[in-house]
Amino acid sequence: MSSPLPHFSKLSITKKMQSSRASAHNQAMGKGKGKAPVAKAVQFAIADEDEEEEEEDDEEDDNEPDDDDDDDASDTSDTSWSGRVLALDHCREIDQCYAFQIAYAEPEYYSVRINPTDVVYRQPPTCTCQSNGTCHHVQWLLERIGRASANVVGAGNVGPYERIRTVGLGNVCDQLQWELREGSDSEETIWDLKKSNPATDPGRRTRQLTDNRKKLVRDIMATLSPSQVVTEDYRPDLFVDGGLNSASIYQPKDVDATLARLLMINDEMLNGMKSVIHSEIRASVYFSNAIAKADAACNFLEQYSQNGPIDGAHYTVIWCATELSNIVGAIRQNLLDRSPLPPASREAAAKALVDILDMVVHRNHEAYQGASWPRHKPHGEPQVDRNLYLRLIGLPSKAKPAMPANFVLDTLQDLPEAKAYIEKLEEIWYELGTIGWTPTPTQYRSKLAGIVQQLKGFPFPNIHPSTSSSSSSGKRGGSAVDRKVKRMK
Repeated sequence: MSSPLPHFSKLSITKKMQSSRASAHNQAMGKGKGKAPVAKAVQFAIADEDEEEEEEDDEEDDNEPDDDDDDDASDTSDTSWSGRVLALDHCREIDQCYAFQIAYAEPEYYSVRINPTDVVYRQPPTCTCQSNGTCHHVQWLLERIGRASANVVGAGNVGPYERIRTVGLGNVCDQLQWELREGSDSEETIWDLKKSNPATDPGRRTRQLTDNRKKLVRDIMATLSPSQVVTEDYRPDLFVDGGLNSASIYQPKDVDATLARLLMINDEMLNGMKSVIHSEIRASVYFSNAIAKADAACNFLEQYSQNGPIDGAHYTVIWCATELSNIVGAIRQNLLDRSPLPPASREAAAKALVDILDMVVHRNHEAYQGASWPRHKPHGEPQVDRNLYLRLIGLPSKAKPAMPANFVLDTLQDLPEAKAYIEKLEEIWYELGTIGWTPTPTQYRSKLAGIVQQLKGFPFPNIHPSTSSSSSSGKRGGSAVDRKVKRMK
C-alpha cells in the first residue's frame, strides 16, 4: 500500500488535539528500551505544498498498480491500523466538491536519559537510537529544556541535569506542556496507555484531584486579576462558597467566573494557560501582590487612626499587626508549597519580606495621636495596642501578645536571594539602632545583623553587634558592622 503522505519528513506531531486513533498495539514501534504505545492526544500538521505538487502526487498514487487491493482491504481492520493515528490537515471546496487532506503516521519512540554532570565520571545524555554520529533526538530535547530553564543563574556553566534540578522537573513540564509520569528508579518500563476520563465529566475525578485543580485555577485567575489580590483572597464566592458548582459555564457579565468554570472542566485550555502563565510567573506575582496587601493594611490603619471607622470597620493596630503577621506566614508557606522555585521568584519573595519589614519599622509612633475623631481610649489600654512597630518588633518575644518572636527574619534568613536588597536591610538595621524610647530587643537586631553578614559571605549566627547604638543618643556604636552601614537619607 502506498503512503498517502509523500513528504513524511514534513509531518510534525504535537501533543495537543485528540487524534482519530490512539489504541495500544502489540507490535514494537521504536528501537531499544523505553518504547511506548501511541499517546492518546496527538495532532498532525504538514507543511504547505504547492497545488501542482499535490496534484502530481495524487496522479502518481492513482497510476500505481492495484496489486495491493487485498492488502488495502485488510488494512482497514483494527489489527493492521492499530498504532496508526489519523488527523485532518486542511479542507477546502474545489470544483463542486469538498476536498480533505488527511495524513497518518506511525511514530517511533526513543528513550533519552540525562545524567548528572557534577560527578567524577561524567556521562553525556544517552539515547536508545544508538546513532553513530550526532543524535538529533538529544539535540531536540536539550534545546527545549534550555528554553524552560533560560532564567537559571549561570545556566551556561552547568549541565542540563542541574538546570532541571534547579527549576524542578514539574515546572519544566508545565512550561513545555509535557506530561509528567511516575516511573521506576531503576529500569525503564514499557508504558501502557492510561484511560482518559472525559474532560466534561468532573464527577469522575477524585476529591483530591478536584481540590488541586481548583487551587491551580484560582492561582492562575489571581495572577491575571488587575486587583492585585493574593490567591487565597481571590473570589471566595467562586472558590470557597461553591460558586464553581453551577451547571452553567457561561456567567452573564462575569468573565472571571466564566473562565474559571472553563478551566475547571477543559484540560486542553488549562494546560495552555499553565504553559503561558507558568509557575514562575504565578509565584512572582503572588509575592508582589503580598506587598500590595501589606501596604493596603497599613493604609487602612492610618485612615482609621486619623478619621475613624471605615464603612463601620475598625482597622486597629491589633488588626493591622495580625494582618501583616498572616501575610508573612503566607509568604513562608507559599515558598514551601511552590518549591522548587527559580531564583527570580525567590528574590520576589525576599523583596516582599524586606518591604513589609520596612513598613513596620517606619511606623514606630503613637497611631492615634492627632486623630480627628473622638476616639474613646479603652481603660488601661497598653502602649503595644497603639504602636505597630512595638507590637511586632519592639517588645521582647515573651511580652508580645500572640505575635511571632522574629517577625520576617525567620523566613528571610532562608533566602540568599535577599542579597539584592542588602543595602536596604543595612539601613533598617541602623534605624533600629537609633530608636531610643522603645529600643529594639537585642536578640532581634543581632539576628538581623547576622542575616546581613550572611548575605555578605560571613558565617551566621556567630555575630553579636554592639547594642550601644540602641541608646537614646541615636549615635552609632563602635562595632565593625556599624562602620559598614550607611545612614539612611
